[in-house]
Amino acid sequence: MFGDTCTVWGGIPSISVLEDSMNDLTFKRFVEEKFENLGRGDHLILSVADTVPPAAKFDRILYLKKKAEEFGPVTP
Repeated sequence: MFGDTCTVWGGIPSISVLEDSMNDLTFKRFVEEKFENLGRGDHLILSVADTVPPAAKFDRILYLKKKAEEFGPVTP
């Protein structure tokens, strides 16, 4: 519908930032696969689906930030 003008992407299931859902290696592989499949990132809106759970492993949030910054420019 939007063509090249907009990409809407949540992309990261909220459960994936919980330590009990998967180990760190599996999480990193999951995130890397997502970024590999994104294609262009000039209209990327990356978010943890729904909300970040209170028990989220903060290191995983920081890893998402790092990968997003490596992928392309970040606008606050």
